[in-house]
Amino acid sequence: MPKLDFNQLRAVDSLSSLVGYLRDQLCWPIDDYEPDDLTFEWAADTLRVSEDKAAVLSGGQIRQLRSMVPNQPWGIFLVEFNDDRVHSGLLREILRGLVTNRRHDPHLPSWQHDNLLFICATRDYKRITLAHFRGEKFQKARLTTFGWQRENPYMRTLAEFNLPALVWPDNPDDSDGWLKSWTAAFDKEPITRDFFKRFDKALLAIKADLETLQNFTSAEAYSRAQLLLERMIFLYFLQN
Repeated sequence: MPKLDFNQLRAVDSLSSLVGYLRDQLCWPIDDYEPDDLTFEWAADTLRVSEDKAAVLSGGQIRQLRSMVPNQPWGIFLVEFNDDRVHSGLLREILRGLVTNRRHDPHLPSWQHDNLLFICATRDYKRITLAHFRGEKFQKARLTTFGWQRENPYMRTLAEFNLPALVWPDNPDDSDGWLKSWTAAFDKEPITRDFFKRFDKALLAIKADLETLQNFTSAEAYSRAQLLLERMIFLYFLQN
């Protein structure tokens, strides 16, 4: 797979640049056409989205990326918001309008709830969030997300765990493999394991310094190292 370019990722500020990133970095087979030629619109009322939820949609529309290969198992939707939030309640209403057993018009396409990928953009594309519902039944499907903000310099997790899983498959005819590989982009378990591995490594390093430089006992050094790291993590979340 190509090496992910952070500069191009941070430069995403429009639908056109987002499409360019998907094509150049994730190898999606998107031709050099205008983005409007690559999508078609769904009206909010067609999906039975409530008026108050539809009010936060840019233009009151949801865009679907046209299928790039025959029998594409994924339905890929672009949801643009006219404010600075990603509205999970709206995504759930869109989901209800797209899944098979809630479709009121049998002539419109429909999907299994866990075969949908939502690419969400806030106002001016300052924040991009990719969203996916998973679970046995769509009524109780759990929303999982990842994404980035344009000004945020910290993208290591995004580059190492999330986005690489969304590279276009070598064999698009393998629908099961494709569904599995893209779903893995939203799997939190590898990220959680990596976090605790790094946390433990940092904790032991601080503990060793406290024992050597401050003459703390092993138990006291461990306790203080843990408290320091937990406070730093707390401050990090406050900052964000």
